[in-house]
Amino acid sequence: MAKARSFQKLQAWYRNQHSARMSEMSAGHTTRGVRARKASSFALESLEARILLSAELAAAVPVAPVPQNVDASATVSIINPTQATGVVQANSTASPHFSSLRIADFGRNYSESSWGSASSYSRTEAAVQWYAEHVDLTENQNAVAHFRQYNPTMQSWTYALDLYQFENQVSALPESSFLHVSEPTSVTLKDIYGNVMANYTIPTGGRFEAAVWTAKHYPFNLKDANLRAYNSERILNIIGGEAGVFLDAHAVGFADTYNIGRLTTINYGGGIQEYGGRRPGDPTFEVEYNADVVNWLHQLQGNLSAAGKWGAVNQATNLGYDQRARDQAAAIGGFETENLIAPDQVRGSDTVQALYDLTQRVTANGGPAILSGIWNSIPSDYTPGDYGTAAARQDMWRLSFYYLVKEAAGSPGKAYFDLTLPSNATNYIPADQGQWHAAYQVDVGRPTGGMTVAQSGSSPSDGAAYTVFSRSYSNAQVLFRSMDLWSSRNFGDTSAVTVSLNGNYRQLKEDGSLGPVTNTVQIRNSEGLILLPESGVPSNVVANSRPLTPVPIPVITPPLGPAVVEPIPVNAQPTPVSVVATTPPAGSAAEILAPPLLPIPTVSTISNDTASPPSPAPVAPPVPSTPEPVASAPPAPSLAGERSYTVAEMLVRDWRTTL
Repeated sequence: MAKARSFQKLQAWYRNQHSARMSEMSAGHTTRGVRARKASSFALESLEARILLSAELAAAVPVAPVPQNVDASATVSIINPTQATGVVQANSTASPHFSSLRIADFGRNYSESSWGSASSYSRTEAAVQWYAEHVDLTENQNAVAHFRQYNPTMQSWTYALDLYQFENQVSALPESSFLHVSEPTSVTLKDIYGNVMANYTIPTGGRFEAAVWTAKHYPFNLKDANLRAYNSERILNIIGGEAGVFLDAHAVGFADTYNIGRLTTINYGGGIQEYGGRRPGDPTFEVEYNADVVNWLHQLQGNLSAAGKWGAVNQATNLGYDQRARDQAAAIGGFETENLIAPDQVRGSDTVQALYDLTQRVTANGGPAILSGIWNSIPSDYTPGDYGTAAARQDMWRLSFYYLVKEAAGSPGKAYFDLTLPSNATNYIPADQGQWHAAYQVDVGRPTGGMTVAQSGSSPSDGAAYTVFSRSYSNAQVLFRSMDLWSSRNFGDTSAVTVSLNGNYRQLKEDGSLGPVTNTVQIRNSEGLILLPESGVPSNVVANSRPLTPVPIPVITPPLGPAVVEPIPVNAQPTPVSVVATTPPAGSAAEILAPPLLPIPTVSTISNDTASPPSPAPVAPPVPSTPEPVASAPPAPSLAGERSYTVAEMLVRDWRTTL
């Protein structure tokens, strides 16, 4: 298996290619939570001030890889149970802890300010042990080595930015690595609190600059082969000995990615030189930029795969409602669903279908699907339904969704049930253990088929179209109903529909107990049910369940070039990869699809007469006939007091939605 080249070789290659001074380059930082501006002009700092281990430090912490094709599950008899205790899985001290469930969580507030000292007063050794003995995949931070004392096979991802970088950390890169304006461009840059960080005019040929959170950033020029090669090597070195990389701050198109009209205001001008002078909001510009992102991620995936690593892109709620976001996830081969898997966020059968298809696709190709929701945010009008509390109903809905879309048996990639533990938002670690339900340890076995439609119709509460999905497991059956419409706020009994079952079943409750034997169930708007058969395991839980109609995997026209599978020689210019045609003919509808990868199990498109929520259309900034004078400034201004982002700031706000 090819290894990523050392940072020293990367430094030498860049110095030879661009005459960069070695004194300008740094391999990263070994301390966390840096708040002030760094002296180094080439520091690799993430959006959340992640710890970035040097190659030497990463090599010093050996990581035992977890076999991704191991999913053994013993068949357990569950005939006539009164409690689920007969099918409870033992909690292994090594990952995966449970044969039918893989657990992920960020675990940010378990971090250590120094070895053995807690970052939170509520963090104890027992809490660290509990976390390690339940979570299989977490974010890389300085507590991971401590976790591995209790769970030596725990995997972790490393956080990174890949589309842009802090303005004060890129001076060693050649000018071709960035985007430039094609005309005088007046911009006003604000932080998330509304404070003006910059208000100046970028001269023609100057670097375009954007505001994200509390700092200013330069967007990378993803068309540049040298930049792509550098970026790929940088990310491989950031990953070090961990399993993969979590790429944050992705969106769809240019305007959305760089907060145009929100944190970044273009007062006039705005043409981007590398995109033919087109401005943010121009549909052809937006399509072309997203195509460049897809191509970049496709190339990065090849380099990651060659190094035995994986990548996952955070497209958050976009993954449910925008094909361009799913194209990016398919290109890198993995994804995370920040804020999406929540009972008032996943709406309609088309969204469920899209997420099932995407999960099957990336896991069939060896990648991860990290299924996370909002940090324990429960709709105010969400009722307990058939569970003890509204919170328990939400958790069982999320668990049902996980089992509905989980990878097929034997898949090289894996889906992860993200616990979204309370401490991620509150820093109160003792609450985490109360989040665990006995139902999580009930062995549902392996999936015996794909997702099917159990029943569809009109909701009795508001007439909205609903779909109940089902999936068969060797020890259980799963029923799942998403939110019917964005306006369907009735989650109570009057929204329930009756589903006839193909036999006698008992409903699994959050505490591991089972409901009474029944051959019909009521399922409400945004509710999930896990059913254990009283006798035997029929092939379909619902008498009239029907398989989905298969559809072919999308194919790019023209196709992307093959993913790069070997590191680029350090003594030569990187070989350019072929890219998607980026200038659609005038008047044509350009559609950029994800690169064709491996075949996936049978999937389908389900008709749905409810429209997806429209994404905010980026609007090109107005161009006044006589621009008002704005004080000019150099293309790379510096702001006194600018700092990196803290973890607390990241947890409180989502840069895409909280502005």
